[in-house]
Amino acid sequence: MTAYRTGAATGVATEALARTDSETLGIIGAGKQAPYQVKAILAVRHSIDKIKVFNRTEQRAIKFKAEYEQEFGIEISIVSLEDAIDSDIINGDSSHETVHFT
Repeated sequence: MTAYRTGAATGVATEALARTDSETLGIIGAGKQAPYQVKAILAVRHSIDKIKVFNRTEQRAIKFKAEYEQEFGIEISIVSLEDAIDSDIINGDSSHETVHFT
């Protein structure tokens, strides 16, 4: 239930704050919460045509791409942190205590 609730909050925030013509979505962190975040964002921003995923362990990003690219129907690229940040919408998903954005 928490995953859906957090995803819903992300959808509401995206609807209120993100440009309506956003085309790229940068996902930082490809853990359990990430697909719910992406689904919520895609529900309110149909203009997204590319998802960039960064994860500290590349294997998890590869797994995310394999599991969700077909479901989302959008190209998913595994990228560096810098490339993920270079997106129209950025979403950070991590439960790690030392994650910081500067």
